[in-house]
Amino acid sequence: MKVLKGISGSNVAYVLSSQGITIIVNLIMTIGVAKVLGINDFGYWQLFLLYVSYTGFFHLGIFDGVYLRYGGKRMADLDLLEVRSVFWSATSIQLLLLLLTYLIFLKTNFLNEGLVVPVLITAFLTNTQFFLYFVLLATNNISKYSKAILVEKGFFILAIFFYFFNDGKNFQVLIYIYGIGKILSISTLMNFFSFLFNRLVSFPQNLLLKIFQTGVLLMLANVTGAFILGIPRLFIEDRWGIEVFGKVSLAFSTIFFFIVLFSQLSLILFPVLRNKNFFQQKESFLKLRDVLSRTLMLFFILYFPLSSLLSFFMPTYEYSFVIFYYLLPIVIFDGLNQILYLSYFKTLNLQKKLLGINIIVVLFQILLIYTSFYFFENVILILLITVLSILLRSYLCELTLSKLFKISSSGSFIFEVIYSFLLISLHILGVEMIFIVLIAFFAILIHYKFRGLLLFVRVYEK
Repeated sequence: MKVLKGISGSNVAYVLSSQGITIIVNLIMTIGVAKVLGINDFGYWQLFLLYVSYTGFFHLGIFDGVYLRYGGKRMADLDLLEVRSVFWSATSIQLLLLLLTYLIFLKTNFLNEGLVVPVLITAFLTNTQFFLYFVLLATNNISKYSKAILVEKGFFILAIFFYFFNDGKNFQVLIYIYGIGKILSISTLMNFFSFLFNRLVSFPQNLLLKIFQTGVLLMLANVTGAFILGIPRLFIEDRWGIEVFGKVSLAFSTIFFFIVLFSQLSLILFPVLRNKNFFQQKESFLKLRDVLSRTLMLFFILYFPLSSLLSFFMPTYEYSFVIFYYLLPIVIFDGLNQILYLSYFKTLNLQKKLLGINIIVVLFQILLIYTSFYFFENVILILLITVLSILLRSYLCELTLSKLFKISSSGSFIFEVIYSFLLISLHILGVEMIFIVLIAFFAILIHYKFRGLLLFVRVYEK
């Protein structure tokens, strides 16, 4: 497929293998952990992971700026002295901010007290790991990136099985295992980055400022984007307690299996797009949009066997797999966002617009959540608002890129919205599973075979 020209088969194979292991680990981190731990301990484990997901603030966007600065280049073309200087300077800044944050939390009770130190230590490890990941991904060194992932996830699998085999039921031990896995991954990565320890470096103030200005908008956009899926969970934990939060988090975590894979595919696509001209980028966008639309719609059908299996395996969390169905549209619309839209926003240096879109969606979401809670106090409604927020972000991102490429907005988007809410409505009305699956297959067939007749005109030239 011409649109994927520039992505080597070996790179795709490395990513799929490493992400296959990642999905297995994520299954263990959620399904396995939820099965073994009590609901409360599982809730605190999920709360820890949620807090860690927002710690990208501590590198101030410098690491994101590195990814943008080196994207599309070869490792051999990099100024290693520059990379070394940026790494140690950014690491020093990060450590200072983490220390200040710890001192602030000593005086407040903003986070759960027992999670503050583990979250801050994990933040340092995660951000350090991401710097090394970003340099490898930006320079298309997918195999080295994948090896580091395999080391981390392989250790986690072995350690978690050993812990559970010995009747472990404490979420705090899982945090230690999680951290040790990251240390092993960083150690593996350092074998490829031995030049970082060659000699002392200066503090490149002007360069750091330039990278900061480039990366801070992307970092803020990524964090505010994460808020869209995080705010509802934090709100539920605050209003309904850790037990309901744990059950809701299990449903979200099942969705995250797919989102993690999508985000990794985006990291491969970005350096390839950077080496295409504007016309080629436009052509790739149109083709990828159609392919991804039809592919992502299939995930609705996976719900029924997955839900039946997990409900049998984990009857305590049956409620989680009920609400999981309401979150399925996130796979379609956030999948498009992770794989396609984010890749193009980064390639075309549209970080400011991406941040603006995410801020608008977050404010819209907060307003609806508090309004709905005031009148109804219903968890399902909070989740549907989350889906609506993801849908709105997807629409605004596609609209922005469509205007830039001077093409019509995809009729696929309207079809996907109708498809998603039709299947959710049928499920709410109690329609039998087999009929919903048949309707889903029929809808995808229509979209594939006759979309030219049923949807808007796909492309027009200005």
